[in-house]
Amino acid sequence: MQRFDAINDAINMAYHDLSLMLGLSDGESMILYILYGNEEITQKEITQRTGISKQTVSSAVQKLVKKGILEKPAGLRNEPLQLTADGHRTLEEKTGCIVHIENQILAEWTPGEQQQLLSLNQRYLDQLREKINQFASQQKKNKQ
Repeated sequence: MQRFDAINDAINMAYHDLSLMLGLSDGESMILYILYGNEEITQKEITQRTGISKQTVSSAVQKLVKKGILEKPAGLRNEPLQLTADGHRTLEEKTGCIVHIENQILAEWTPGEQQQLLSLNQRYLDQLREKINQFASQQKKNKQ
């Protein structure tokens, strides 16, 4: 498990380094990455999808507003984030760069390797959720 954690940490660090090269914080990069595939998303949904705290998402959104990438959301967490014209260009340039790198990597893999990556990650996620639910049930029983 330590090797798995080390690889995960190294992947996260590689994304962090790339974000910095692109002039983005991790939070800004994550928000733009999510917007790249889905431009109709709220701050609340970003928090739910990523696990990033409300405060961190809010701070990153404020930075993106100051940079002219996002328009200030009217209802904050409940209104979809809106890209400005510069935001659309930034999304294509910066987030498009990240997606391009990811696609280049996967293009070098066979379809079987790609499927194996997805299958094993999905299996790990499913089992992790199952074990967490079992743990939560046990904790609930112990409190009674």
